[in-house]
Amino acid sequence: MKKASTFRIMRVQKMERIFDHLQKAVGSDPINLPKDPFCRYLLFLLRRYMDSGKWLRDYEADEKGLFPSRLKRGVLSQDSLYNFLEQIDDRSRKQHIPFAIETDRLTLREMDHTDFNSLHAILGDPLTMQYYFHPYSETETRCWIDENRNRYQQNGFGLWAVVLNSTGEMIGDCGLTLQNIDGKLLPEIGYHINKSYWKKGYATEAGCAVRDWAFHNTDYTALYSYMNKKNLPSSSTAKKLGIKKIKEYRNSRGIINEVYAITKEEWLKGSHQ
Repeated sequence: MKKASTFRIMRVQKMERIFDHLQKAVGSDPINLPKDPFCRYLLFLLRRYMDSGKWLRDYEADEKGLFPSRLKRGVLSQDSLYNFLEQIDDRSRKQHIPFAIETDRLTLREMDHTDFNSLHAILGDPLTMQYYFHPYSETETRCWIDENRNRYQQNGFGLWAVVLNSTGEMIGDCGLTLQNIDGKLLPEIGYHINKSYWKKGYATEAGCAVRDWAFHNTDYTALYSYMNKKNLPSSSTAKKLGIKKIKEYRNSRGIINEVYAITKEEWLKGSHQ
């Protein structure tokens, strides 16, 4: 009988260990699991494993008897995985409290689809998006909103709507997301402001609020920002947040990105001021 590859066996063993760790965490601390950074990262890996289709292929291989008997424990069965993730999502929804940060001129709050027109004026604008692959379509902007709302539930953070206190107008987004930066999943401060409000310090004001919130409310020991090397306005904002350039790298599409970082120790010492 044909056997599963060594790589596939190692992958399943890794996912079983992740699943086992999460189940134990739920049993010991069911309320705080969605907020714990390490557990959130493990949940991300587990969800990615399922969404990629690798889980289904491994499950089918297991059903065909391709795995050694020591792996046929039913740990990664369909019912156990889906029931577990539904349980986590249900806990997250029950714990969810609408988010808001206020600064002198701005409020950062959760975005929703009522923000579509304001957000699409930013993400669909060729000048604003010149360092992205293309301006976003209406569908892509709606997906952007959905993606961030999922982040609020799964991670406890995401890109938040940036709103003017004086008028209530939504002028951009800013927040914390987990990004693949040169092959590592890192917490990144991102920001996009409507071009009508550029050069007024709004991105810096919002970014500083996110930086301070992240160091106060997460266990991350460093925060990052990265951007196309040609995106001088974005790198200028990063520097104003006290985030120092640490390296450059060429991504898979041949674009040179700059990476900026600030450690919690630097932030506590006030080097960002």
